[in-house]
Amino acid sequence: MPAPLASRIALLGLGAGFFLLPFGAAYEAGLLLCWLAVLLAGRPSLIWPGFIWPKHALKLIAIAFGGYILAAALALPDAVAPARSASNTLGLFRLPGFALAALLLSEQQRRTLLRWLALVTAFWLADALCQALFGYGLRGVSSSDRLSGIFGDNLKLGPVLAVSAALLLAALQQRPRWQLLALSLLVVCILLAGTRSGWVMLAVVLLFWGESVRRRSAWPLWRVAAITLTVLPVLATALYLQWPSFAGRVDRTSLLLSADRAQVDAALAYRLPIWETSVQMLRAHPINGVGTRGFRYAYADHAQPSDRWLASGGALHPHQLLFEILCETGIIGLLCWLVAGLALLRSYQRAAPPARARAWPYAVALIAMVFPINTHLAFYSSFWGLLFALMLGLYIASLLASDAPEVAQNLAAEPTVRALNQ
Repeated sequence: MPAPLASRIALLGLGAGFFLLPFGAAYEAGLLLCWLAVLLAGRPSLIWPGFIWPKHALKLIAIAFGGYILAAALALPDAVAPARSASNTLGLFRLPGFALAALLLSEQQRRTLLRWLALVTAFWLADALCQALFGYGLRGVSSSDRLSGIFGDNLKLGPVLAVSAALLLAALQQRPRWQLLALSLLVVCILLAGTRSGWVMLAVVLLFWGESVRRRSAWPLWRVAAITLTVLPVLATALYLQWPSFAGRVDRTSLLLSADRAQVDAALAYRLPIWETSVQMLRAHPINGVGTRGFRYAYADHAQPSDRWLASGGALHPHQLLFEILCETGIIGLLCWLVAGLALLRSYQRAAPPARARAWPYAVALIAMVFPINTHLAFYSSFWGLLFALMLGLYIASLLASDAPEVAQNLAAEPTVRALNQ
């Protein structure tokens, strides 16, 4: 076990990293506390020995974060904006601090952290609900066409609430009535937030939540599906009739069913030219891409002269995870991501049921974030990349924590440990 001070600082850092997400670069303070905890834990003293890091967890951290960072590093030789890509890649090395800090937590502290994250999510949800009902929240009035909540002018409420919905629902697992209330409010606020990528992520979370309810309650699948398909349309219809801005976004989304390219482009918030340019960029840089965060600098070289985004200097990122990986890190980068993803999946399959239960909310959050049939925020940006790293670190620590009972039992079964015990 690490020194109590180190584990407490780690708990505070992980909670602060999540709580400070709406307040710009302030979330870096949480990451700084995590690294402080790691340094304190690794330094032996007269009272507490240095923390013995679990090798199986360190290995998975190295593979998972290594795939994310290595993809960026291997893109550097051909980066179109070398200084920007290099600074971004160097900054990625700070992110494993979340996973290392999470390993310092005891099982009780991990449960406490999940409650903290759920409370923060509930707080954001309550603020968004007040803004929806009264037009005013802690960060002021809502945006003109969508609910902005605690994130203010930075319109990321929908995606963040959708990801953290898995944490809130998991924390309320023993209170089904409160869980159902929270779910209903999450649906309302995420739909009103107007970010359609958040809608898709919420649908992914709901899919896994419904399956977990079915397993625990032994309900047949048709009953869970019937309840979901009854409640969601009722809520959506009520919002459609009550909030014109939400109705407008639904109407624009329905244009996806049109055979007209212009209407489909409008339904996709005019992202078709961005994705067409992404294809051209990938063809020109297939091996290792244009470098992380280099998409904006290479955009004009591959866009059509009639591209509407050229007037504003080009799109900042591809708005789609696969295009971001392929355009900025190439086929090599995609292979790095696939290796990391397969390692994470294999670790989950090999884990004991109690470990899977601990890691479930973070696994669902990660799946919602990377679900490929969606539009995405930039994974190599500071904000979304930090949230991704936080969920990834908590997933690994929850799955492979050295103080978990089933891990202790497995270690006790090793021949060398049995010999020492005798």
